[in-house]
Amino acid sequence: MRRPRDGESEDLSKICENQTPGTNRFKSAVRVFFNHLAKCGGSTINAIAKEEYGDDFHTLSPSTETDELKGWLNKDRCFISSEMNHANPDNILALLEDQEIKRIILSRDPAERFISFCGHSTRDRGKNVPGTAFWGL
Repeated sequence: MRRPRDGESEDLSKICENQTPGTNRFKSAVRVFFNHLAKCGGSTINAIAKEEYGDDFHTLSPSTETDELKGWLNKDRCFISSEMNHANPDNILALLEDQEIKRIILSRDPAERFISFCGHSTRDRGKNVPGTAFWGL
């Protein structure tokens, strides 16, 4: 631990020790599980988390082995994102057993989410496709 500078409290010294050199960013010691619901802002959250967490950002997929997930969970800091489609039951249990991890789910007004999902999934750029014109795309 670095020693406090003149006029600096010991708490501030601990915070500054955790600062990424040459930036105003701090390495978060928080472990997060983010359940990414489609069309609810999750891609933006993932982009921010990838920048903040770097190599400690992980995507949980159906092919993720439980031992690999437990390795991520044993770290002091990690951000795990997943859409939870076809999730391995052992992985769900591992996430539930971790009492310290922060669990985040972003939701959205159901009607707005439906409109966004349908508009996005029926988009055909450069063509006027009958049946999609009412979305105004």
